[in-house]
Formats: sequence, C-alpha cells, structure tokens
Amino acid sequence: MAATEENNTEMKESVENTSSADVSVDGRRMKILRSVMLKTIKSYTGNLKLIKPLTGVSTAHLELLHSKASSLLETNIQSELEEIYKEENLEILLNSLDKLIAENPAPTNTVAWRPSSNVEQDARCDVAVLKREKLKVLENTLNDLEAQNKLLVDRVQKREQHLLRTRDKISCIAEDFEQIVDTENTANLKTK
Repeated sequence: MAATEENNTEMKESVENTSSADVSVDGRRMKILRSVMLKTIKSYTGNLKLIKPLTGVSTAHLELLHSKASSLLETNIQSELEEIYKEENLEILLNSLDKLIAENPAPTNTVAWRPSSNVEQDARCDVAVLKREKLKVLENTLNDLEAQNKLLVDRVQKREQHLLRTRDKISCIAEDFEQIVDTENTANLKTK
C-alpha cells in the first residue's frame, strides 16, 4: 500500500515537474491517440444519417444542412476530447511515458516468451492457482462434513444409550411383572 502511494506521489511530481514546452509538443503516443480518435470521429460522423429526406425540400439544402450538422458534431466531439485530455493529463502522462521508454529501452538480447506447443505446460501456473482455490474450498467442505459427522456420532451414541436404558427399564418391569404373576399363581394354587 505504501509503495503504491509512493509511486503515485512520484508520478504526480514528475507530472508537475514537466515543463510547458514538453506539454505543447505531442509525443508519439499522443499523436497516435489523436489520429485514431480523429479517424474514429470522421468515420462516425461520415456515416450518420442525421436528417431524413423531406418532401418539398431540395436535396442540396438537405446536404448542406447535413454537412453543417456533421461538422458541428465533429468539432464538438473534438473539443470534448481535448477537455478530457486536459482534465486527465493524458498529454503529460503519455509524453512522460515516451520519455521513460526512451530512457529505459528494452534489452535487445533477451528473447521474448513464446508459448510452447504443450498447452498443459503453458497453463500450469494458471491452473495451479485455480487448483489451490478449489483445494481450499474442498478442505473447508471436508472440515464441515467432519464436524457434522462428529455431531451425528454423538447423537447416535446418546440415542443408543437412551434405548439401552429404556430396554433395561422394560426388562426390569417385565421381571417384576413376572414375579408378581408367579406369586399370585402360586398363591392361587395354594388356596385351591
């Protein structure tokens, strides 16, 4: 977080330290941006059908009106883009990017990375991250299931103990009943 703030302050300082001469001259990237935007605007405004043909109005008047509306739209869009460039400091930022690239050229002796013919090998690091995330999810699920299983085992043991106590009570009552029946039977036999 602190490194990001330092980078932001360095960028702001470099933008503030840029002289007005640097600002007025477009760098390579700013020129490319302007030309691309100009081509896009011309393509957009050239293909617009702003005015539908009306009956009773000459086509020359309609074409003149259409060309004026298109040029007005084009100039409005260009002025809006220029305001955006100024508000976002794009010109300064792109010019400073040009300077950074000129000052720190890419080494020419290093070979750029190219994918091999083995897709599994190329995607291994991306797949590893996904597999680690999936493993964490599975571990959490396993922990939850183990906890639920432990609760179920405890409940089953308590239920079994309760059933055993109930069986013992029933067998005691049955024995007492049998003793009572036996004593009454023997008492009835003696009285006869």
